[in-house]
Amino acid sequence: MSGVELSDASNVVRYVKPSLIAGKELSYEAFCLRAERPDESGLSVNWLEYFGDFDKSERLEKIRGVSNLRRARNGRYAEINVGKLRAMVAGYLNGFAVTHSPIHGDDGRDSDPSHSEIKGLPPGNTKEGRWIGERIARCVIELHPAVGDGY
Repeated sequence: MSGVELSDASNVVRYVKPSLIAGKELSYEAFCLRAERPDESGLSVNWLEYFGDFDKSERLEKIRGVSNLRRARNGRYAEINVGKLRAMVAGYLNGFAVTHSPIHGDDGRDSDPSHSEIKGLPPGNTKEGRWIGERIARCVIELHPAVGDGY
């Protein structure tokens, strides 16, 4: 299913490092393309429903297990509904899409079958990038621990 656009009913999670979290508020920067990474084509997220036969807590554990990220104990996964996100930002962006983009273990990275991307975002160091980042932050429906019992 690589490259397939996720449905409005889908949910994704994005890791947010502790320095971008203030209580339950998340900085817009957590949802912006990084200026120091001009090759970055989208925001990395994980598709919760990829692991369909499990409940949400089990899906999160699966994602923690396949993630290539170095996660801090007080970091969080921000859960976003794709339909809500699309309604909030798609009308402002050309080429906006949330697509399934699994990592196949190339370049020394472990495989991550649930990896997906939010594409069509403006550079994060622009006024438009900040504005879109703020709108995406408003779409977060729940925060989850980024480090679980086994990871």
